[in-house]
Amino acid sequence: TRRAAAPDSQQQQGYAAYGAWLARRGYADIHSDLGLNRLVRLSMPVLEAASAALDGSERLWHIRRLAWLKNAWGDTRAALDLLEAALSPSLPDPAADKESAQVQSAIRYQLADIYNTRGDLERALALYQERKHALRRGTPKDENIVELGTVG
Repeated sequence: TRRAAAPDSQQQQGYAAYGAWLARRGYADIHSDLGLNRLVRLSMPVLEAASAALDGSERLWHIRRLAWLKNAWGDTRAALDLLEAALSPSLPDPAADKESAQVQSAIRYQLADIYNTRGDLERALALYQERKHALRRGTPKDENIVELGTVG
């Protein structure tokens, strides 16, 4: 007997779930596992499709991972475009929405790294400082935050 084909929405959800899982698996591990590197690189259309199917903070974390992967393979323009599109005009208040504040902070940090690499130091510094001030607002006693300009 043949199984009935899954409805399109179930297939799309499965496709998105696989793309999100693969992005999580590949994030930061593609440099240590050649097989994973190849799989993730060949599966980029799946990872990109997952972006449209995810919602809220889960979607933003996925976009950040996807941008990291693209940047790791030298596609900085695509990484920059993804991150700029996901960037909110201002950081959410960490006390009111910790998850959103964390993901927006991570997006700013990654964007700043790309701008720094591309030589746009003013934009990079502005993003680093915006992130630093937002983190201070949410965690006033965080000793892990380093004043910019004091590292040397």
